[in-house]
Amino acid sequence: MAEPVASEEDLKGLVPLKKKVSVFSHFKLEKHLADEFGVSAVKVFEKIDGERNAEDIREAAGLSVSELLKVFDYLQSKGVIELKTVFDLEEERGKSLK
Repeated sequence: MAEPVASEEDLKGLVPLKKKVSVFSHFKLEKHLADEFGVSAVKVFEKIDGERNAEDIREAAGLSVSELLKVFDYLQSKGVIELKTVFDLEEERGKSLK
């Protein structure tokens, strides 16, 4: 079996950010997530708050690294999340405070 592209340690440095979607799109997306990946994928989407790192979300949803990455890939392909590094977020937030 192939090793995951990222490790649990790598996930600690990633923070997913949700983009704004309509309420209808939100519920439609949750249904697609549940149908395609199961209820744990819906938990992933619910836990994305711009503060939690990917590893915290993975643990809360009870997914493997590779399963989480598949869910993130799907969400990115739908244009509803963006993955940022902790460093990039800190840099962006620092600039907005100046």
